[in-house]
Amino acid sequence: GAPNIARPPAPELTLTQLTPSIVEFSWQDVFDFGEGLLGFDVYRVVNGSAIDLDAPYADSGLNLTVDTNVNYGDVYDYAVRSRHVFGLRSNLSDVLTVEVPYPAPPPAVTNLTAFDVAADLGGHLSLGWDHDTMTTAQAHRVFVTTQAFNSTDGMSPVMTLESGDAPPIVVNMTSALMDGTTVLTPSSPLMDGTSYHLGVVAVDEYGNMSSLVTFGPVAPRNDSLRAVVASLVLEGAQNASGAHLLPIDAPMKATVHVSIDGSPLSAATAWFHLEHAESGFSRNITGVTDASGQHVALDVTSLMAWESSMAQNVGELTLTYGVIGVDDDPAQQPWGSASGSMTAYGTVEVEITAPTIVQISGDETWSIDLTVQETLVEQTGVAPALSLAYTVLDADGNSLGDGTLVPNAGSYVLESPSTEAAMVRFSLVNDGQPWVLVPGVHEVTLERGTDNGGIDPGNQSDNGQGGTNDPAEATELLPLVVSDCTVRSFPRDATVEQNTQCVLRNPNAFPVTVIIDSSAETLGLMRFDLVQGNGDIPANGEQNVVWSMTTLRSLADEKNTDFETTLAYALTTTSNASLSYDGSITLAWSLEEATSDDSTTDGSSGSNALVIGFGAVAIIAGLVVAVVVLRRPEDDEDFSEDDLDDMGYGLVSTRGRDAVDLATTSSLSQLKSSGASLEDVQPEVKERPSDALISEVSGVEHEDEDADDEPTSSEEDSADDGINVDEFGTEWYEDEVGTWWYREAGQEDWSEYNE
Repeated sequence: GAPNIARPPAPELTLTQLTPSIVEFSWQDVFDFGEGLLGFDVYRVVNGSAIDLDAPYADSGLNLTVDTNVNYGDVYDYAVRSRHVFGLRSNLSDVLTVEVPYPAPPPAVTNLTAFDVAADLGGHLSLGWDHDTMTTAQAHRVFVTTQAFNSTDGMSPVMTLESGDAPPIVVNMTSALMDGTTVLTPSSPLMDGTSYHLGVVAVDEYGNMSSLVTFGPVAPRNDSLRAVVASLVLEGAQNASGAHLLPIDAPMKATVHVSIDGSPLSAATAWFHLEHAESGFSRNITGVTDASGQHVALDVTSLMAWESSMAQNVGELTLTYGVIGVDDDPAQQPWGSASGSMTAYGTVEVEITAPTIVQISGDETWSIDLTVQETLVEQTGVAPALSLAYTVLDADGNSLGDGTLVPNAGSYVLESPSTEAAMVRFSLVNDGQPWVLVPGVHEVTLERGTDNGGIDPGNQSDNGQGGTNDPAEATELLPLVVSDCTVRSFPRDATVEQNTQCVLRNPNAFPVTVIIDSSAETLGLMRFDLVQGNGDIPANGEQNVVWSMTTLRSLADEKNTDFETTLAYALTTTSNASLSYDGSITLAWSLEEATSDDSTTDGSSGSNALVIGFGAVAIIAGLVVAVVVLRRPEDDEDFSEDDLDDMGYGLVSTRGRDAVDLATTSSLSQLKSSGASLEDVQPEVKERPSDALISEVSGVEHEDEDADDEPTSSEEDSADDGINVDEFGTEWYEDEVGTWWYREAGQEDWSEYNE
């Protein structure tokens, strides 16, 4: 019979390896099962199914088994029992339940990029990433939304790239937002200029998804080139027969307008270029258009204020303008460049200087002298020579004839023996030169005198009825009437040059010739050089005289602000060679107000005292020379104080000081319209009595003829430099040897006082 063998133990199963393709488990060592062991029966059934002990799944001679016949996601129940000789079996092991796992998700895509599709009409984005031929992914899902995202839950893909297809791909829709099967936000087309975020996940055959990779923002763009329209609008310009006339001394504005598809184009780079080819002058101005599509290139009070040389740039000007095209903005549809041009003219205004009445003695040949000159001093010499048309009328206004005059040395002369002429009308001819602004008709009335000097109301003839052929005798030469003098203002910290001018009127009933000093200076501060003005002035006529003014040095330390310069002129006439007159013209100019600096003033006082203390010898030596040059008439031996008794002194009239501002530049027309003259704008001058210097040093009070007007001493002592200032503005200083020195107001050098 069979031996008495103990029942072996039941196997105890342990899972040792589990992969998507392998299930491996083991149990106790074979020696634990005793003698007569033949092997092990391995059972496998679908999870939850009954195990048929008569149908083992496998047979193992070892204490482990490896199952490779598995499917991803399946769940199996495993059991094992030992098999011995004589048909002996161990008890069945406990069931080991195993779920076969799916493979790992495919790897995420790398180097994801997105960009606008080039050269299209917009609404499309191109998407790409590195193509991996070894990936386990069977598809790639693409998601698009306007917001950044890190999960695709609730989003539908806009496109799925199947296995075998390679990027890039093009998308033109957004992902729909879902709640289960309910659409919350439907998919919509991509909009040009709108920023989007894109994401991609890889999916394998089992539905495993890789991690999400996103890119953005990126915007689609319509890449077709839009047409731009640019135009130029001039404000302040005059339009004469289609010609744009730019004023030189009036407000001027130039605006570039840019539009696209009929709407203003903002943030576009616009430009404006002004060129005067004849002089070589050019300026280029660029800027960015505002919300109205406008770039204000030029907005000035006058072209002369903007650029002083514009006063000389008369005649044809070329104005070009435009907008620069843009193709590098990913958020905007590109636009092309556009430009245009316009011809304009820098203007010069001229005026006729001529008498309005000409006195004629009898039936003598009469003549009218005229000059034409620029209205603005800054434009002197820029106007071309113009013809002067005239019409001669009789006393009834009937035309006696007409003609044209051309200038000779800058002047026009009309001579005629006509005894019927009562009026002549003159007008400048600027045909083909509309940029020369000419005045209206200038009328000259011819008045004929009778034998007794009266006006002959009728025509003069040789029958002796009320006239004489002899010209009026020139027995007296009246001085020129000076008016409309420009008062220039100069900066203190720069050496500059300006022009100034006056109007000279001949009050005589006959022509005169004037010769003016060619140059003059003011205290070494300012030089006046004659530019124009010498020559003949017709009877009762006017003539402009122009000087250039040049500062000779920095005027920063000048105490005074108002100055004058006097230039002499000589007057003669061909009507009577024995007559002559020497006159003068006074020109005023001013400095800008000095800024106060207390620390500088204090330092200067200390420095003056130090210089006087250590350089007395050098100062005395230098001032001896100055005394010779600057000594007053009272100091000359042949000039007695008795001579001064006849001289009046006191305050010069200050009328007009409130009406005229010397700190600003006044034009001829402005001064004339204000009713002021040079006498009205002179600074207040307080004259010194002839014996005042002697009185001040000797200590003797000067007594006025009127005791009530006796001046009170107003000397001011300075503890810093020992300089006294009397009521007349004269500075006094006594050096260490007891010598008195004085310096008149406005002078730089000291003079030694000699009793």
